[in-house]
Amino acid sequence: MSINDIADRDALGVATSSDAILAVDADASAGDRLRRIVFDGSDYSFLSGKGALASPIGRVVTNTVTDGPNCAFGHSTNVIADDISTSSILGGGCTGYNNVIGGDGSVTVKTLTPNTASAVTGAHVSVVAGYDNVAGQLSSKIISDHSYTAIGGNGHNAIFGGANHVIAATAEYSMIGGGNTNSISGAGCFVSGLRNTVGGTGSISFGYDNTITHNGGYATGAAHNVTAIFAQAHGSTNNAEGNFSRAEGNFSRARAVGQQAFSGGRFTAQGDAQTSVIEMHRLTTDATITTLGVLNSTTSFQLLPNQSVVFDSLIIARDAAGTDSAAWRVAGMARRAATGTPVLVGVAVTAIAADAGAATWAVAVSADSAGGLNTRITGEAAKSIRWVQRMTLVEVLAP
Repeated sequence: MSINDIADRDALGVATSSDAILAVDADASAGDRLRRIVFDGSDYSFLSGKGALASPIGRVVTNTVTDGPNCAFGHSTNVIADDISTSSILGGGCTGYNNVIGGDGSVTVKTLTPNTASAVTGAHVSVVAGYDNVAGQLSSKIISDHSYTAIGGNGHNAIFGGANHVIAATAEYSMIGGGNTNSISGAGCFVSGLRNTVGGTGSISFGYDNTITHNGGYATGAAHNVTAIFAQAHGSTNNAEGNFSRAEGNFSRARAVGQQAFSGGRFTAQGDAQTSVIEMHRLTTDATITTLGVLNSTTSFQLLPNQSVVFDSLIIARDAAGTDSAAWRVAGMARRAATGTPVLVGVAVTAIAADAGAATWAVAVSADSAGGLNTRITGEAAKSIRWVQRMTLVEVLAP
């Protein structure tokens, strides 16, 4: 077979001049298909169908399927499992730190024990480059070092840059971009930085030493713990523990649903010196006294043992079927000992304005043994009233 017999050399990206090509191999058993082209002494291999060809630089990799070709370049110990199709090792690898497509990297990656191929990983359509990487999932893309995608799941994950990354079997459609020692266990997640651990669905982390465990988590900066759904942390060493919460600054703790907490630092404990804002809302349909809480519930803000707060709230209420409205301002201080019910000090409820039709609506404040700082509201019989509160707090905790 001569260079003039290679009809698809332009599609393969080879030079059109025969002077650049020193040798061409064909495989008669595969219908005289192209198996190898040698460029100026460097051996690059291509596969079209089944077959194997060893070389110092690149080689065709034997496979037992016909869905598409595999191609391996780089170190001679780079391996593509023989039940994998349409995959490529683009280069890299070295003794003890080889690249594998179709294997389990959880034991051998980051050790001097060579990575090995194993059957039934399903890591088809994968691409690997760098060194000491193992693709164990469908459509893995790894351009990194000392990294792997674990066997299992739906795959379609990517690791680009950096080193020492892991994408778990539970992850899918996720990506690690650069950095060092990041891991993802959720779907549709993105991580960049150092030593981040990200789970849930659609979570994102930029920075270092951040941990996200629930859906929609978001962290920027360092050393955050985001442990609730759609919670966020920004800055350094903040905890976002309440659903839909946001913790910012340094050593803040957003533990209530929807709480936005900010701190510039701490005395000794997380959140022991901070300010917060919380939104609460409730629908009433009668004149029964009830608590205005988060997410249309009776769950209010709770003081921790040994905590004191000063609070300032604005409350608005409106008839859902009409225009009658009323507004209040509630301010005061509350303190709680190591146990028991918080003590209310200097609480003032001020009626700002009210329509005549809202004259019987009322607001008060109470506390309970669970630490609750409760805004108590009274509506009107046979009338649907929507109540919304914005509570601002300044918090101090003394252990």
